[in-house]
Amino acid sequence: MNVEVTIILAFLPVYLLIRFAFARLPLHIDSGFYVSNNTVATRRLRFAKGWNAHFAGCSKVVPEFFYSLIYLLHTRKSHAESDPIWGFKQWSRFYASLVNYATAIAVGFLGFVLSDGDWELFACATIAYALLSSEPHWGSYFECGELFENLANVVAILFLMIGLERGELSWFGYAAFAWSFSTFFVKLSSAIGFVTIFGGCAILYPTSIPAILVGGGVSTAFYVVWMLANGQNPIALVRSLIGHESSYDQWQGSWGIFHRWVEKGRCLANAAWRNPMIPALAVAGAFFAAPSEPIFWLFAIGVAITYVAQATDCRYYLLPLTPIIAIIAAGGLMVVMSLGPAGLLNAIGLVVIWVIAIPVRAMCYSTSGLNAWCWKGGISDREASRNLLLDAAGDTLREICGGESLAVYGPLNQAYLLAGASWTTPIVAPEYYMDHVHPTWEREHNEQLFASPPKWILDTGSCFDAKASRNDLGLNYCCYYRFGSSIRLYRFVGATSPTMAIADIATYRVQTRGQLFAEEVRAGDRLVVHDFEENAYFDDEFLGDTTGAALSELLENLAKRGYRKLAVYGAGRFTLRHADLYRKSGAPISIVLDDNGDLEGKTCADWPIKTIEKVSPNDFDAIIISTDRFARAMLGRIKRRFGRDIPTFTIDV
Repeated sequence: MNVEVTIILAFLPVYLLIRFAFARLPLHIDSGFYVSNNTVATRRLRFAKGWNAHFAGCSKVVPEFFYSLIYLLHTRKSHAESDPIWGFKQWSRFYASLVNYATAIAVGFLGFVLSDGDWELFACATIAYALLSSEPHWGSYFECGELFENLANVVAILFLMIGLERGELSWFGYAAFAWSFSTFFVKLSSAIGFVTIFGGCAILYPTSIPAILVGGGVSTAFYVVWMLANGQNPIALVRSLIGHESSYDQWQGSWGIFHRWVEKGRCLANAAWRNPMIPALAVAGAFFAAPSEPIFWLFAIGVAITYVAQATDCRYYLLPLTPIIAIIAAGGLMVVMSLGPAGLLNAIGLVVIWVIAIPVRAMCYSTSGLNAWCWKGGISDREASRNLLLDAAGDTLREICGGESLAVYGPLNQAYLLAGASWTTPIVAPEYYMDHVHPTWEREHNEQLFASPPKWILDTGSCFDAKASRNDLGLNYCCYYRFGSSIRLYRFVGATSPTMAIADIATYRVQTRGQLFAEEVRAGDRLVVHDFEENAYFDDEFLGDTTGAALSELLENLAKRGYRKLAVYGAGRFTLRHADLYRKSGAPISIVLDDNGDLEGKTCADWPIKTIEKVSPNDFDAIIISTDRFARAMLGRIKRRFGRDIPTFTIDV
């Protein structure tokens, strides 16, 4: 048995034990994008019926098949049997760990090739990637496509290196096929990396162009056939993808580019700082043992550009960077080990410290503590607790729904998996981003609601307008069960005719505390309240729409303090999502400010938009920074424009 196989087999049980410490983490809010509503409702996998076929460019095929098959294999059809979700949550993370370990092996072989056959670097690279990708702050424990993107990316670069070593250009074609196939069937954003890497190869090695074109062309043909087979229009899919990106307040011009780099750099630094051991080894490796091959650095540049180009700062967007960090860190570890016996002892000591800092620490945490720690630096503790709250409510939710039709409103679409019930719609769950992704979504959603009302509606974001559903759409839903103080389950009790045009009805609308309380009062004795034991899991005070609650409280305080002419800074999706709260405020809104000059003279929810450079301090008496992502940068812009003379308020969650 050769050295490489021995290393692979010996380290596998250690690796699985490390990751087992995180298996109890609650399901993530993106779970519903990979196990579609149709799959949960019918227990059959039909890709054409899901979100990814309709709104994600007919991509993410591999992750959807992966997680859907695990769900169908490891959950029982009978809802009377105990705890079926245990099977999906535990087994999906086990299988995902095996896929990630395959990536670790590929990273090891890439290090082996880069070092001209050094098995020690193979071992260091394999272990460095396995450990780094097992740290929770890089997002590897949440359902995502990046898990499979990493494997395809590393294999593609490995093919390129083999082609260069052997002088066989056909390997460039295999590499182009591997990367582009991943682009089309795992995640479309990796097309940026494809252009960067293979464009660079075409410049450095012009004779490779035909092979690259053939490899990329074959996977493109597969993708076109796949789209047509699923009945999708490529142009409509492109519009949905553009809408998805624009829903996250993309900033314009040079300032926007600078801000994006700063935001992404801060997210990367935050993940590295949580446990800086392997990133520190990468810094050392970059100085003393960095790979010299241009292909590797094209890989690094392509992945970095892709990371920055993506709209949000999701934790798992960092995952494609981990193979590069691991290979450079392996070089740094080799430098440490080259110092003789003392260096070897130092290397062993680093591994021991890592084990104590990550898996041992994870085992010592309660589930709530583990959940908070894993999200630290990414989202607030209160937001992180939403997943935990729903996870704790899973057994009760599953028992109540009993497999009957269920529609979820708000961000926690993993509720379908926890409840073992769903409603066959490609719109996973009504949320603010749908206005950009598919502008006619609410009309289509209302039509389907009226034609086939689900037995249950679960409001996970304080955003289901039961009054509008009852009075306007004619569907009467009664608040039946409340989990903690933020998640409400509504039961269908009857239907009448709509009182207005379906296209004009909004059943998705952020609700105030008063509106939610009114629905509970209306339910009377029929409402069951499940109050979780204090501090047993989380602090669940109004976790549904935490920013909405904070904004409502801020507006109330500003009204009491006498403000009567407010400016809202930010004309993006956050302001639109909370327009009703602004309208009902006792402190009236007079103007919306924005940095995008193209919006000058237009309106945002009926308020005039002006750029921050073209307004006078006399136009308002205070500014509210209306965002959940860019508050720090926007506050700086206000100070530079107006100094400290204008009272400025942020929405503190």
